[in-house]
Amino acid sequence: DGNDAVVAASLSTTSNNNTSSSWQECSIFVAPTASMNWGVYANREFSTGEIVNLAGLTVPIAADHTVVERTVLNDYVYGYWRIVFPDTTYQQQQRQQQPSILPMYSVLLGPDMFYNHHPTSPNVEFQTFGREPTGDLPTAVNPQGFVARRSIRRGEELFSTYKSGNTDDGGVGWFAARDIPLESPDQTAIPDSKLEEYANKYCSKLVTGVGLPSWRDRLLPLLPRDRQLPFWMNETLRLAPFDAGWGDAKARLPIQRGERIEQSTALVMSLKQVQGTAIRPLVYAWQELYPAQQQDVLRTLRNSREFVVQYQGPDTSWKSVDAFTDFDDLALFPAAGNIGMVRRRLPSETVDEVCNCRLEIVQNGEVQKLQQQHQYQHPMVGVTIELIATTNISVGQQLVLDLPLSTTITRKEYGLLYKELKLTGQPYNPDIFRKQKQQQRNEHANNHVGTNGEL
Repeated sequence: DGNDAVVAASLSTTSNNNTSSSWQECSIFVAPTASMNWGVYANREFSTGEIVNLAGLTVPIAADHTVVERTVLNDYVYGYWRIVFPDTTYQQQQRQQQPSILPMYSVLLGPDMFYNHHPTSPNVEFQTFGREPTGDLPTAVNPQGFVARRSIRRGEELFSTYKSGNTDDGGVGWFAARDIPLESPDQTAIPDSKLEEYANKYCSKLVTGVGLPSWRDRLLPLLPRDRQLPFWMNETLRLAPFDAGWGDAKARLPIQRGERIEQSTALVMSLKQVQGTAIRPLVYAWQELYPAQQQDVLRTLRNSREFVVQYQGPDTSWKSVDAFTDFDDLALFPAAGNIGMVRRRLPSETVDEVCNCRLEIVQNGEVQKLQQQHQYQHPMVGVTIELIATTNISVGQQLVLDLPLSTTITRKEYGLLYKELKLTGQPYNPDIFRKQKQQQRNEHANNHVGTNGEL
């Protein structure tokens, strides 16, 4: 289609400029750690103030919403501040009402919710880079991500700092509220002799989120030119020559059939907890897992108590408990990497027609082995997942997952996600919403067909 033509032209131009290898390089990756389940590692050097990563997707959620407050997401989210402008009625103009700030949670896709905490020496910090679109700036974009606080060498683990509200106390309040011991991490760097092995195994072959077009045309014009910014990036080298928003993840490298595209972790949640929210279209519900062997793996992991469904609320004095009820209520949220950015096929689409990858839930992954060796104090709240190529995939090609979208995802749930994508200005694949809307119309029409075959 037209988008593929633009990508092909961009790749051709990039190749001619001899810069294609830079944006295709793996800068960071998510990998198992000896003491904290998963961590994020630098695969190249970073300088102070350099952007380490832009989250593939930011989904703002109301600050008091139960999908965050009472679930495992409460341990992973960051902050989002929405500027709310008053209606421009004559009476309000007369009162000179000022915009207000609405504090929200920020649910991120990509590595960015999985930086571990360091109480004294964090080396990355959270940053919002743009602003939301408004009437006077309709094309603005508001990505979030992380910036290097100091020089970082290749192989270092990347650490953030966990705050309680706006209080930066080294994480004391955050850990105390969750009844988790606050400890300084042990050895945090991957040995040089193991770096290539780790990079080859854990570097994602996907590219997602804001690319050079949105950065150059929609974000840079927002930034002040008369003062020094707290972040920088050589965007012409580090950003893909195309956007790859939600539902439009693309291949960063050539991928061969049967090759692993990415390994990461998916948080295990209750389906009831995410229903009626913008998170619902992003999760893989139990009934949607395909083929059925994936359910068998999940069942085995649960029966071995290798994950819990975290819940906390007023009825538990806000202490985390295992709220597993039954398998039909399970949902996997692929938040730790780029897998959640990959478009899923519609039930009306055939596998051979569109799909080029499949999902696997890993039964005996590295994290499970490390858990058995080190006896993690904090319960496992996720499972390891992999994306496997089912055909050869070329650089810049869109990925489509052989996991049909559920017809139980409601129009309201799609609408909530669509609203946040529009409010934040992030790139996304509009075909998902267009095709889903058409499919719902067709189903509605079929449900109202009379005995004579007419509406």
